[in-house]
Amino acid sequence: MMKLTVLVDNWVTTPRAGLLGEWGYSALLTTPSGSLLIDTGETGHTLLNNMRVLGLSPESVDCVALSHGHNDHAGGLPAFLEAAPQVRDRVFASPLAVRERFEGQDLSPAGGAVLREVPLRPVQGAVELLPGVFAFDVPPEGRDPRYASRGLMYERGEDGTVRPDTFADDLSFLVRGPRGWALLLGCAHAALPNIVARVRDLFGVEQFDLVAGGAHMMSLAPEEVEDWVALMASWRVRRWRLNHCTGFHSAARLAQAHPDTDWAGVGSELAL
Repeated sequence: MMKLTVLVDNWVTTPRAGLLGEWGYSALLTTPSGSLLIDTGETGHTLLNNMRVLGLSPESVDCVALSHGHNDHAGGLPAFLEAAPQVRDRVFASPLAVRERFEGQDLSPAGGAVLREVPLRPVQGAVELLPGVFAFDVPPEGRDPRYASRGLMYERGEDGTVRPDTFADDLSFLVRGPRGWALLLGCAHAALPNIVARVRDLFGVEQFDLVAGGAHMMSLAPEEVEDWVALMASWRVRRWRLNHCTGFHSAARLAQAHPDTDWAGVGSELAL
């Protein structure tokens, strides 16, 4: 059986005592060939606590993949590696994930630096992490600018200057399961329409049993939400299980347009 278990999200949606929520994301993909931890949340404390409550062992994880370098997805990595040293040399990420990141008008630290101490395995193009489990990028030059990610996010460029975040390190994941293809998102900073187009180009996949994770629709204007939802409803997707940075109102609007939509909070178990 293949299964995705949500370990970190903004909200706990499973009535099980002891589970914690935090602003961030992490999920464990379990397959017959091994297990993959996608992202680690921000603190590590929430991730490890929720794994314990759900009866999951850090020592059983075979590899880790980071969707990007922001703290709410990668900040928990050091704590997780202390609990799971067997994966220290099996952490996959974009080579650009180590860029120093900032957020807000005061340029608060927002990621990148913590990853420089970890021997990352680079993902450029598409990489098969486990049999039938792929990490892939969306090159900035291949992104439709109409769907550009927004917000007060910044990065330090190669010349040392701070500039608006290009989100060039964003990765997503494609899984071939018994029920069909699943598209697993981290924060979808490359923008979901661009990610779906990239899947078509790289893998020739046109339909999905499941799309899960953060779709980063929370910063969209109301009219943009309508445009996105109309586009998303036209795709051949059986189940939508979005969370984290999707935004409550965007997810609720999608639920009106698509019959099988739900929020995948902490504790959610999704069969693939």
